[in-house]
Amino acid sequence: MRPDNVNHVFNIWLKGISTYALQTNLDLAGIAVSGGSACTAGSLEPSHVLTAMFGADSPRLGESIRLSFGAQTTKADIQAFIDALLPIVQRLQAKQSAR
Repeated sequence: MRPDNVNHVFNIWLKGISTYALQTNLDLAGIAVSGGSACTAGSLEPSHVLTAMFGADSPRLGESIRLSFGAQTTKADIQAFIDALLPIVQRLQAKQSAR
């Protein structure tokens, strides 16, 4: 791990899955994630971090979520995220395929 990395913040790109749809569905499952960088929380603008990394035209800007882990995050919290994620992604992919 490089010293300038933040090892408790992860970005996950789920190709073809809308950040908004994923964030909303995870929220309904009791899982808090973000679609942008921490310094732009609440903003509708794409993450400036992802824009800098992948470019303003990258689909990743609208298909990524950010996870942050802290001292109070338990293995059970992480397992709850994992257990919630797969069925949500499958449901969202099925909706897209039906279009």
